[in-house]
Amino acid sequence: MTETLRHRHRIFFRLVVTPRRLIALGAALLTQACGDATSPRTGTLTGTVVLQDSWATTLKDFSGVTVGVDGLPMTAVTDTAGNWRIDGVPVGKHDITFSKATFGPGRIVGQTVDESSATAPPMFLAVTPWEQAIIDSVHVVTRTGRDLYLIDGHISAAPPPDARAVVVVGFLGRTLAVSPDTTSYAVWNQFVDVTGKLSTFSITLQADAVRSTFGVGGRAFAAAYVTVPTCSCYPNGPDTRSVFLNTGPRANVVQLTIK
Repeated sequence: MTETLRHRHRIFFRLVVTPRRLIALGAALLTQACGDATSPRTGTLTGTVVLQDSWATTLKDFSGVTVGVDGLPMTAVTDTAGNWRIDGVPVGKHDITFSKATFGPGRIVGQTVDESSATAPPMFLAVTPWEQAIIDSVHVVTRTGRDLYLIDGHISAAPPPDARAVVVVGFLGRTLAVSPDTTSYAVWNQFVDVTGKLSTFSITLQADAVRSTFGVGGRAFAAAYVTVPTCSCYPNGPDTRSVFLNTGPRANVVQLTIK
């Protein structure tokens, strides 16, 4: 083969092989790019928890709270200062749950996580009360020209000397099952003593609302519960009833006829 023919073969070889290599290289780069685009994006989520007793007194040790994200297989446990951290959380909005034995649960709804670090709002958890709110009477009074229903009663044990607040929540329902459960009550309100000294309570309900709900002459059942000042209830939405997460054990239920 002459030198001229060899030269032409080399040129032809370069023209044919080089584009194939470029196509193969382009395909590899495209595959790598697609793999990067579909790989999960994650971030780090941090926060703090504060623990209190039933009377709003802050405890000294905030450890042992389990923090979860949307039921995903990733959790954290708080240290003594209440700090927690979860890595590898998928980017997006998540519900964060908080739990510890003898404490009422907590939840943060719709926490945003991006590809860097996100800090959740502080969460307050309180010891579930063991005291009972005992109803002594349910009656109608007139104040400033308006009729009010009063649920009066006392707590089964007086608050401790260091108590910072006393909270009792009362419910009216249509059956003996009246309780903090959203399906069991129709009307509710709470009593708050910011001094932490009172062992009696008086829960006020607007008589017009009670009459409208049950009807004059209708039958209702009243129950009251000791609850905690923080994280005791939250609304599910503007058109739904409040959910009570941390109430003490049930005491007596009083039946009444609406006047």
